[in-house]
Amino acid sequence: MSPPLSPELVALKKQWTEEQLALRPKLVFEDSGLSFTVQAPGNLATKKPDDPYKDPRVFTEDYKNTRIEGLRYIGGLDISFVGDDDGTPSDSKNAEGNGRPDAFVTLVVISYPSLQVVNTITQSLHLPAPYIPSFLAYREAPAYASVLAALRTQLKDQGREDQFPQVIMVDGNGRLHARQTGVASVVGFEGDVPTIGVAKNYQPPLAGGPKTSYTYSESDPSVLHWRSSQDGMKEMTDKRLDQPGSWFGVFGADWNSTSPPEDYVGAALRPVPTAKNPIFVSSGHRVSLQTAIHLALALTRPGTRLPEPIQLADGISRKAVAKFKAQNHSRR
Repeated sequence: MSPPLSPELVALKKQWTEEQLALRPKLVFEDSGLSFTVQAPGNLATKKPDDPYKDPRVFTEDYKNTRIEGLRYIGGLDISFVGDDDGTPSDSKNAEGNGRPDAFVTLVVISYPSLQVVNTITQSLHLPAPYIPSFLAYREAPAYASVLAALRTQLKDQGREDQFPQVIMVDGNGRLHARQTGVASVVGFEGDVPTIGVAKNYQPPLAGGPKTSYTYSESDPSVLHWRSSQDGMKEMTDKRLDQPGSWFGVFGADWNSTSPPEDYVGAALRPVPTAKNPIFVSSGHRVSLQTAIHLALALTRPGTRLPEPIQLADGISRKAVAKFKAQNHSRR
């Protein structure tokens, strides 16, 4: 169980909550101003409502017949931490101000449909904000903005501005967030770029919303729903997502039994048959959930779980951390 927050962090959390609630109406969770098109069978608006008190309704996308036109460059953003997985420094020597980084951030740009690497940028960073669950954007978004700015400058200097990514996948959540303002949404809004959230793990999008937990039934609110925990979600995805391209929707904090599929804040998606665990896809900014799902499927290589932009950015940033640790160890 996490220790209680200090009065200073309580005040900071209140400030951040107000800022995110103010940001939420400015975000666009539908396709807007895209320079490419995705045409696929089916549409969320034609699907029947889900019943949140029953096993989830599963949809299976015919991803092999998806047509993507005009898409040439896709970006992927990921951060790997030197200390703990949440970015907490592993010891006091990693604290900000002594020249040692807390993490490494990587931006990868690949071409479509070849999925070949066009560009990569990796930077070390100090985390600018304390760790508070559901407020990771305050720690990670500045780093993502930094590498995106570096890419813009590099491409401008080289006369290759047309190679800036048309859509960017961010390791983390977008709309699938307690206030529907995850890091992918913040990056998209602040950079005015289309973004998609691709999370490796499920974070129930409840804290700070109208509800504090999902309950199993309206008649028995004391029993928590499987959607309330990572273990419950894991059990349900193992049970229900048995085909590549299969997914079910994730509800937000304001869900109810009449919520239509268009109100999903994200999706649990099994991209390939060999994936042991699903990924959690959501709109970031200016990209619909339907488009996000189809792009995630189209950009995932056989035998891998993550879309290629995230897969590559994750691997490169991890190698940067390993190299830093090895060099640091050799100096001792």
